Amino acid sequence: MHRSLFLACALLSACASQKSSDTAEQNTVTQPASKQNNASKPKRAPTPMAPVVNGQLVWEGPVEWTDWETAQNAAKDSGKYTLLVVYSHGCPRCRELAAAFNDAELGALSKQVSMVRATDMEAPKYREIIGKYPSYVPRLFFVSPEGTVREDLVSSHPKYPYFYTVGMIDELKAHLKAVAK
Repeated sequence: MHRSLFLACALLSACASQKSSDTAEQNTVTQPASKQNNASKPKRAPTPMAPVVNGQLVWEGPVEWTDWETAQNAAKDSGKYTLLVVYSHGCPRCRELAAAFNDAELGALSKQVSMVRATDMEAPKYREIIGKYPSYVPRLFFVSPEGTVREDLVSSHPKYPYFYTVGMIDELKAHLKAVAK
């Protein structure tokens, strides 16, 4: 019996050493070129996001925000357009867009219009102006001095025309230039 136990242990030991030898060979196999290239590519830096403090999205930067009534008075007095930004405090795309408003050129261009922001919860008070448009965030509307949305000033998004992302900031700048007074 001892002898058969010895043989069984010897066989198990031989199998185990063969298996570890096979595993070592597998570990030294070079990865396909496509996997090697992906490993050496630098990771893209995450898109900056505006902070949320006490559940509120913080809008920092050079943009001077105003309320709707002040914007409407400016429209009547000077013919200024209003850029109405509808957002949500917890929306990641909204946080990215809020951080993008730190851009100096965007800040300078924003001085040519009245800048109003409203949460998606406040949006119903603007129902007569934006009520016919789908509800998603962020949404940016260029409102004429007459109080109508300029439907020709939209983003390039194929499904959501008033949805702007950080990658569409140049479009937003172009639209601000188009309505500048």
